[in-house]
Amino acid sequence: MSTEDLVASFLSPSEQVKVALETQISSDNNEAEVINVLSDEKETRILAVISHFDEWSMTEEGCVFVCSYKHLNNGPGSSKDLHIQRAYPIFGRFAISMAQNRRMTLDVRTGAVQPAAQPRTGFSVTIHDPSIRVPAHTYCTDDVKKLQQFVQECKRLKELFEAPEKTEKQLSTQFVWMAPYVNELASLSDLLSDIPPDLRIVNEPLIDRLSHCNAGLPGDDIADLRLIRDFWIRTKGQELCLKGSYRLSVRIGTFNVNGKLPSQDLSTWIGGPASLPAVQGDFPSLGIYTDETQSTKAPDLKHLGPMNSSGPCPSFTLPRDESDVADSGPDLLVLGFQELDHSAEAYIYTTNAAKEDAWCHAVIAGLGELGPRYDKLISRQLVGMFLVIFVRKPVAPYFTDVKTGAVGAGLMGVMGNKGATAVRLTFTPKQDDREGVNTPKSTVLTFVNAHLAAFDEMVDRRNVDFHDLSKRLIFETRVEQEEEIEEGIDASIPWIGLFNTDALFWLGDLNYRIDLPDIDIREILSSKIWENKDGIMQEHDQLIKSRRTGKAFTNFHEAQIRFPPTYRFTPGILTDGYNSKRKPAWTDRILLLAGPTVKIRQLSYSNHPKITMSDHRPVLADFEINVGLWDIEEHEILMHKLMRESRHMEEAVGRSMLKVLTPTVDFGKVHYMRPAIRTVKLQNTGKVPTTYRFVPIHGETSIHPSWLRIEPMTGILLPDDIAEIAFTFFADNVAARTLNLSERALKATVILHSLLGKDHFISITGEYQYTCFATSLERLTRLSGPVRTLNSPLEYLPDHRAKNAPREVMRLVNWMMAGSARVENLFFTPAEDVYIHSIRECLDTGDEFPYPPGSEDDRIHLAFGATLLQFLESLSSPVVPVFIHERCLQATDRDEAFESLDAFPSSSVNAWISITAFLHYICRSSQDPVLRAKRLASVFAPVLMREERAHVLNPISLLGKQRFILYFID
Repeated sequence: MSTEDLVASFLSPSEQVKVALETQISSDNNEAEVINVLSDEKETRILAVISHFDEWSMTEEGCVFVCSYKHLNNGPGSSKDLHIQRAYPIFGRFAISMAQNRRMTLDVRTGAVQPAAQPRTGFSVTIHDPSIRVPAHTYCTDDVKKLQQFVQECKRLKELFEAPEKTEKQLSTQFVWMAPYVNELASLSDLLSDIPPDLRIVNEPLIDRLSHCNAGLPGDDIADLRLIRDFWIRTKGQELCLKGSYRLSVRIGTFNVNGKLPSQDLSTWIGGPASLPAVQGDFPSLGIYTDETQSTKAPDLKHLGPMNSSGPCPSFTLPRDESDVADSGPDLLVLGFQELDHSAEAYIYTTNAAKEDAWCHAVIAGLGELGPRYDKLISRQLVGMFLVIFVRKPVAPYFTDVKTGAVGAGLMGVMGNKGATAVRLTFTPKQDDREGVNTPKSTVLTFVNAHLAAFDEMVDRRNVDFHDLSKRLIFETRVEQEEEIEEGIDASIPWIGLFNTDALFWLGDLNYRIDLPDIDIREILSSKIWENKDGIMQEHDQLIKSRRTGKAFTNFHEAQIRFPPTYRFTPGILTDGYNSKRKPAWTDRILLLAGPTVKIRQLSYSNHPKITMSDHRPVLADFEINVGLWDIEEHEILMHKLMRESRHMEEAVGRSMLKVLTPTVDFGKVHYMRPAIRTVKLQNTGKVPTTYRFVPIHGETSIHPSWLRIEPMTGILLPDDIAEIAFTFFADNVAARTLNLSERALKATVILHSLLGKDHFISITGEYQYTCFATSLERLTRLSGPVRTLNSPLEYLPDHRAKNAPREVMRLVNWMMAGSARVENLFFTPAEDVYIHSIRECLDTGDEFPYPPGSEDDRIHLAFGATLLQFLESLSSPVVPVFIHERCLQATDRDEAFESLDAFPSSSVNAWISITAFLHYICRSSQDPVLRAKRLASVFAPVLMREERAHVLNPISLLGKQRFILYFID
């Protein structure tokens, strides 16, 4: 294929190649040699004059493209492709200058006879374009004929542009046709950058990054189109170029040492995985579901398929010494220490190297026989904050470009008693020819060791510290793009942000506390009565609440904590008791935020109480990181190819031919907490790529109802492509509370907007099956019959005919009174969903339960108990309204507790009496009535007296709630 044909292959039909000239990049030294014949193609540039004729304005415009060669594959018979590097419109002050040079060249063809000196005439060509802030670029060639044609065409096109008379129509079209090529250069520069994109952006749903618009009022379609296109290219490129993955094991620990030198063996903390309890849960890069979000949330609807959609890829482990075994230690050991130094001198940023060395020696000693296999890779200290990373010696060469940073955030916002240290590592797999990877792509890992503001009431200060550190923690660097270096352009970047990484681990003494009274925390921790004590207290953990509300650590993920609070202990005492001066809390944490190119599995998360030298207990977590293996050159070629395939999207005004093949979605009968999925097919029947997104009907409305999920919300279709969009109905408690008060027939319309095209309307229908769950006790007492028999949700009985208590509560209690008292683990053991669904359906329809009350099958009794708890948790307001919680807790004896029932709403009082009477009954039937009553009260207290919002400043006592319930059931 000729050079002209190569250039023409990536042009639009409206563009024509006039001349394609092969040149060499000129060195700064005019006397430097120009390598002849078999020159290095990395130094070769194709200068192509491109002409565009616009039939509408009857004008011709031109530009010069500077292109470089890329091989489509390696080895014999590989084909070539050209990539645009620069584009110069021929207008205004555009100019070309030439100079004749005498250069010494060398014929390096095999077998050629080499003369001592072979003089040859060449020309240097310099392109001047003052419209961009870069120096003029000079190229060399010895093809005089092509050079003459090149100059003549440039001159002709410039004269056409400078014609004295042009109509307004002609002026309005100047160089619009170049936009796709110029935008490609800008997008590809970002997509192929060695600096990873900001994790906060790539983890944000794409639909949320697009412009605001609604039906009939489009937003910025051009900007949205580019965002969607770049996302599609990035994702597609990663999927198609993946050759495999490397398994990288990382162990991360955090320890506030309270100014102490190491005085204990650290092996129980860092020694080995045998001492670490495993935790469940993968942490993929997008749409992470952890244990804390499982119960009543919708199923994970986000596509989290393998990184390579074409099938499984091989996974490689990093090399080990011959004496190593698979479980002989992590590849990286990352440890963060806080309060390393309490001395007065330390607070003016002096560093005590002696203490740093002492802890490093203690770590190596704690590794035991594994110690000699590790080297210290890097460390960074700021007053008491010390972050150190050890690496297994065989894999040390895989980690390069190590950078550190440190920021103080303590006294006056700058002193180093609080703040963070950080390390940024670049992991690069070794060249692996057998897998066709000649230039492996690197992965960036970043670790932050932080110490945030102390004291219970300083939660807002801690959140501010997080955002301040996120902004101020940077890594100084100098990043140079290869092509800009060789063309003499200084492209230095002074710094890289903390979130410009592929995976970010944040560890340290974050100082978040538990919003419960001190006496409650201590009693719950020391008692054997409270079930799931860690989970109950974590509902009041400040860090978890800050993440949920988006106040700090948004999109970070943390494994479920299954160990006691790590602060505050009396140093030197091996005990589960906590010091009386501070409330116990999970101050020491390890969180992560991952991008789309890595997949992380957390293997453990634990504290280590045998290390008693400090008032904190150290925490450790093990991670397995699957790092994608890509070939850089192949990835770059594919990105250019995908960019070309989607080039004409911006030209789709009036030409988008998106067709909705299934414009209606009928879910049929749908139920509470039972997902239903339907698909909608789209087809691009046009000749240019088309882009779509869903938009709201009105500016103040959401894109779809709360009970509907759509995946994907945006996309690209190439010509003739067909895509499927999944529509999922799912009514959780929030959605069901609205649906239970709406008409049975589901009717909704969603708008599919074709960018630069028209809107398409998709009709959603279905029949919602009313449920007694996710409603209010007051409403249930006024229904004329079972909720499923209603024709309208507003079929209420008059006030004087309202029931004394919801029939659903009475049915559950009456069934369990017949035999559930003998099941000691009732309400404490999980039940099977199949039985719960059956029981719930009978409550909704009024049908008889299919299980006899005296059943000998304990699974049935457990299911009735679980159904009762789920029913109470789903209520739109708790059995005991929040506004009378304080009065209930003021009761000091049984009589006062019963008197407080006068303040209960009429719909609540009988439900309360029925439930507590049943609990009293089963306690009396127990071998240890007192113990069972306390256990039951610990389960029902957070449910019957549920709080609608977090009481940060004045938390309601869980012990007080438990005590109130005990007045009725003990």
